[in-house]
Order: sequence, then structure tokens, then C-alpha cells
Amino acid sequence: MIVSLAMSDHYFANPRLEQMSQYIQEHDKPPQLDPESEKVFRQNFEEVKASGALDQLFEEGEET
Repeated sequence: MIVSLAMSDHYFANPRLEQMSQYIQEHDKPPQLDPESEKVFRQNFEEVKASGALDQLFEEGEET
């Protein structure tokens, strides 16, 4: 899941995202992040999760 969250144009340039897409097509799985990047993304995800922002987002989605 962390890789999925990381795979956005917020973090990677379009050419890199295209390489990731190609990798997924060829290997039927997402590429791995280097250990340090994964650690940072995981920490960021945990912070957002702890803030309650995800709960709010999902609650709003259920209302529509």
C-alpha cells in the first residue's frame, strides 16, 4: 500500500511514473521502494492516519 501512495506526480516525475507503470505490466507487481524511502512514506502515512484525516475522508465519501 505504501508504494501505491507514493506513486503519484507529487513525489515522482512523469517519466519515472511511466517506468513504474512499465515495471508493473512486466512483473505483475509494483516496484519496491528503497528502504529509506519506504520508511519515510510509512511514517508519513502513519501520521496522516493518526490525525484522523483518513477517517474524515472516508466518511465524506460515504455521504455522496
